[in-house]
Amino acid sequence: MKKNTKIFTSISVIILIFFGVFLTLQNKNKANSKTVTFVCNAEKSITATFYPTDDKFVDLKLSDGRNMSILRAISASGARYANPDESFVFWNKGDTAFITEGNPGVETYSKCALPSAIPEQSIVGCYVAHLAKDVFTLSVESEEGKSFEGTLDIKNFEKDSSTGTLKGTYENGILLADYTFLSEEVISVGQVIFKKIGDDFVRGYGKPDDATGTRFVDLSKITYDMSVVYKKVSGEKCPLEASAETGTRINLYFYNPDQDLGPGGAQCSKKGLVAVERVLPKTVTPLKESIELLLRGELSDKERAQGITTEFPLSGVSLKSAVLVQGVVTLTFNDPQNKTSGGSCRVAILWSQIEATAKQFPTVKSVRFMPEELFQP
Repeated sequence: MKKNTKIFTSISVIILIFFGVFLTLQNKNKANSKTVTFVCNAEKSITATFYPTDDKFVDLKLSDGRNMSILRAISASGARYANPDESFVFWNKGDTAFITEGNPGVETYSKCALPSAIPEQSIVGCYVAHLAKDVFTLSVESEEGKSFEGTLDIKNFEKDSSTGTLKGTYENGILLADYTFLSEEVISVGQVIFKKIGDDFVRGYGKPDDATGTRFVDLSKITYDMSVVYKKVSGEKCPLEASAETGTRINLYFYNPDQDLGPGGAQCSKKGLVAVERVLPKTVTPLKESIELLLRGELSDKERAQGITTEFPLSGVSLKSAVLVQGVVTLTFNDPQNKTSGGSCRVAILWSQIEATAKQFPTVKSVRFMPEELFQP
C-alpha cells in the first residue's frame, strides 16, 4: 500500500513538472509573440500572431470573424501555414501576405500588406458631395509631403454659400486645414477637417474654441457626417472650377460724357456712368478684384466707339486693401504721385466710378477712401 502511494506521488510530481514546463513554454512563447495586421483588398484584413522562438504555427483572426491556429508547412520561399488537407493556406513573405482556400486554392484574401508598407496614394483630385439641391466641392490642387493646398466650395440652395481656399496637412487619413472663405462679401477664416474613407472624404464637426470660434477644441472628439460623402470624380478639373464662362460676372463703371450733358457740356455727374460687364476668374475676393480691374482702365475698341471713356489707369495708383465691416467698405490706395487729385469735375468722376463698382455688391452700403486726402479736388 505504501509502495503504491509512493508510485502515485511520483507520477503526480512528474505530471505537475511537465505541466509546469508546458505552461512556462506557453507563457514564454506568448511573451515573445508578435501580432501584426495585414490590410487586404476589398476592405478585408488579417491579424496574425507569430511566435518567433517556436515558429511552428500562427494564430489568425480574419475580418470575416473566423479565428484559427494553423501549423507551419513546407515552403520554397517565405512562410507558409496550412491546415491538414491544405484547403486553407496562409502565405507570408516580409510585409505582405495572402490566403488561399479550397482545392485548387483560390485567393480569398489578396494583396495584403502591413499599413507601413502601403504607399500613401496622392489625394490630389476633385471630390463632390450632394445634399438635396446643395452641392459641396472639395478640390485638392497640390500636395507636398504632409502639406496640401486646395479649395472648398459650399453651394447652398436656400442658405448662404461660401467659397474659399484650403491650406493645411494630410496625415493618417485626416485632412486638417485653415479655410479662408468669402460669404456674403465677408472674408473669414476657420478650421475644417475631413476623413478619408476609401477613395472618398467625409467632413467632420466638433466643438469650436471660445476665444475665436474658429478652431477645434479637441480633435479626438470630432464627429464625421457619414451621410454626406465627398465622392472622388474623374477629370483633371473640378466641375465647379471657374472659367471665362462660369466665373463671377461683375460690372465695372466707366463714364460716357454724351449721357451727362447739360448747360455748358458734360456735368461730371453719376448720370454719365455706364456699366460694362466683365467676368472674374474664380476668386474669394470679388469686390477687391473688381476695383483692381477698374483701375486698369481696360476698354475694348467697340466700347470706346460707343463714347465710353476713363482716366484709369493712373500712374502709380493701386489698391492695397478692401475691408468690409457692417456695410462700410474701406478702400485703401497707394498714390505716390498724387494722381488722384485735380479738378472737381475730374475727381468726381473717378470717385463715382469706384463707388458704383463697389456698391454693386449687396452688402456694401457705403464706401470710404483711405488716405482721406485721396480723390479730393
